[in-house]
Amino acid sequence: MAVRIITDSGSDCLQGDHPNLDVLPLSIAFGETTYSADVDLSRERFYELLVEGDDFPTTGQVNPYAFSQAIARAQEAGDDVVIMALSGKLSGTYQSAVTAAAEASDATEVHVVDTKSVTVGEHILIDYALRLVD
Repeated sequence: MAVRIITDSGSDCLQGDHPNLDVLPLSIAFGETTYSADVDLSRERFYELLVEGDDFPTTGQVNPYAFSQAIARAQEAGDDVVIMALSGKLSGTYQSAVTAAAEASDATEVHVVDTKSVTVGEHILIDYALRLVD
């Protein structure tokens, strides 16, 4: 049985970085336009929008449904799940993960970790977890 790590794009991890990693996008809004991080808004375009516009971006959490879908895909593959979310003090993403985990089937184990970090700190913890998975 494998272990699937699920995280949010606040970790600066990219989907495809590791076969046992799923990265769920935070939403990023510039004014009235909302994007999904690393899906329809590249990192390069993000910085271009910072320079081009007057609007400072805002972010939105990953919702429980997105976590539920990722958990279900992992469980269908027979994987245990460890969700590593950005700090619960900075975002509701951790609570979304807790909500989804509570509603997940008991087909495999699901654990949620508040990394108490974001970006570099969260990325380091995920890299370590993936080394343990390997």
